Amino acid sequence: MSQLPRTNHVHRQRARYRVLLLSIALLIGTLLSTQVSALAQGGAHLRIVRTDLSHLPSIEATIQLDAPQGEQTQPDITVSLEGASVAEVERRPTQVPGAVMLVADLSSRMSEPVAHTTRFQLMQPMVSDLVSQLQSGDQRAGLIVITQTVTIAHKLTNDLGAIANTLTQSNPQLQFIPQSATDESSAGAYPLDDAIKQALDQLDQAAPEQPRTLVVFAVGDATKEFNTGGIHTALATAVAKGHPVELLVYGFASDPATLTKLQLADVGTVTPVIVDGKLPSPDLKRQIFDQYAGVLRRSTMTTLRFSATKLSSGPMRLIVSAGNISDSVSLQIPPLSPVVSIVTSSSTFQGAIQMATRVDFQQAAITQVEYLLNDLPIAAPVTEGPNFRYMLNTNDLGFQQKFRPGSYELVVAVTDANNQHSRSQPQRVEVVAVVAPQGGNGTNLAPLIGAGAGVVVVAAVVAWLWWRSRQQQPLPGLSPAVDEDVTVHAPFPDEKPTAPYSPEDVTAPVAVPDEDITVPFDPRRTVILDPEARKRHRRWYVEVVSGDPSQRIELKQSQRNYDIGRAADKRTPDISLQNSYVSRDHARIELLDTGPTLIAGDSSQGTFFGPEKVAMAQGDRRLLVSGDVFWLSPEVKLHIFSEPMP
Repeated sequence: MSQLPRTNHVHRQRARYRVLLLSIALLIGTLLSTQVSALAQGGAHLRIVRTDLSHLPSIEATIQLDAPQGEQTQPDITVSLEGASVAEVERRPTQVPGAVMLVADLSSRMSEPVAHTTRFQLMQPMVSDLVSQLQSGDQRAGLIVITQTVTIAHKLTNDLGAIANTLTQSNPQLQFIPQSATDESSAGAYPLDDAIKQALDQLDQAAPEQPRTLVVFAVGDATKEFNTGGIHTALATAVAKGHPVELLVYGFASDPATLTKLQLADVGTVTPVIVDGKLPSPDLKRQIFDQYAGVLRRSTMTTLRFSATKLSSGPMRLIVSAGNISDSVSLQIPPLSPVVSIVTSSSTFQGAIQMATRVDFQQAAITQVEYLLNDLPIAAPVTEGPNFRYMLNTNDLGFQQKFRPGSYELVVAVTDANNQHSRSQPQRVEVVAVVAPQGGNGTNLAPLIGAGAGVVVVAAVVAWLWWRSRQQQPLPGLSPAVDEDVTVHAPFPDEKPTAPYSPEDVTAPVAVPDEDITVPFDPRRTVILDPEARKRHRRWYVEVVSGDPSQRIELKQSQRNYDIGRAADKRTPDISLQNSYVSRDHARIELLDTGPTLIAGDSSQGTFFGPEKVAMAQGDRRLLVSGDVFWLSPEVKLHIFSEPMP
């Protein structure tokens, strides 16, 4: 007996705990229901659906913005990163396929007649019409049917044609017809709340960016008790996850109060299809059509694109606002390479060229830049100076030897303090042959060459004079000549003195051996014995640079004229091109001892000389030197150069 008061006290304590827990649960449920109710009442809603960081420092954010009911235009959208407002934001519409779950009532209640038809005959075309609109909008959908049990006929799928076949009773595995109206079936289970809960579970498996909609076609039952708390909790959980569900309920009971026990009016839109036992009016049909269109409009979102000039590596908070509503997400910014571009004073590399680097984005300071032509460094890396400027002298002998005349890709490679590397987009430049070469320090070589040649000539003259003076000195042991006209002859012993020569004394021709006969001069058999003269003979080549398939043609000394043009059916030029702008007899090269000469032909597209494309009239002649370029039409560029003979 002494234990009885103690036992009663324990029971009272437990009862108090149960009441406290129930109160807390009701409070949480009320708060969550308030959030869901705010969405259901047509208030404005903004949600950041997804972000794209694949093109940093450019960022894309796709948002879903539902304007308040009655407003025709959306409010202005602002974007901020870590509290700093983003100035320029590009907007464009984006279609994101939605996820729609359908719940269809096939209980015996749908077999009951109403206004010369049945509730099912009213529901079936409404469901088919919605599926048809979803199919045209490239949506995903699923179907759950209610009898005395819940059947998932189709999980969320892109194959809406299969759902349409089920609705038209073309699916042998599922008959889309209601149960017959019997007392047993009417008195049986009616798991409408369980069907709604399973539909919400299906929507929870949709992709995060997909807008979600639940559409219920049912009669309802005022005599049944439903688990409304489970439905409200599932809807509130979806909101908390950032995936709110729009709920549309279409009631087919003559008394709209049959759906009140589900308490869905505060979390969704409940539309009675049958009012006072009458079929839907034209106004009600338009209302339902607008609701269907609203499901499709939820798939039309807005993608925001903007460039962030200051992005530090690590987490950053992105906030998107529209009026007095907003949403935010945390972005994880990785270490980024600099974004740079190159600026030059000219795209034609001739003479002095100034280059600079423009920094469009950087997380850390740039420490060095390097200017490259076809991935070859032009000079040593630049580590300081405004915009890392560099003055290039294309007349420098080292530059000329490293980069022959032609077309190149110019880029700048940079490194920042975080050891991040990047390159600019390539820029096409043209390296032009130097007409008057200069030394690496800019000094003109012509005076030096002339002075050197003068020294050589003076030395040669001095050497020749010295040699001549040596030839005129008398040999040792001989007496100097007294008179240039008198030949002094010392007679040998016993030799008779020789009389002076007289033409009358010659009576017969003197026989001369054949090998001593001098052969007359024949220039064709002349052999060049001077090695320096041999070096002056060179091999000439013509090379197609652009505008036509690349090729190199040797101009042989055995041929004097080389025709250049486009090949015809019965004639192929010596230098054959394919470009349609090239004429059949466009130009000709005449190869002489002095070098090749370009002769312009009769072509409407024109012949041009040099990088400046100086026009040549028909018959104009231009002596070419190694390194010259000329054009056949403004499209086809050719380059001529020579090499010493081996």
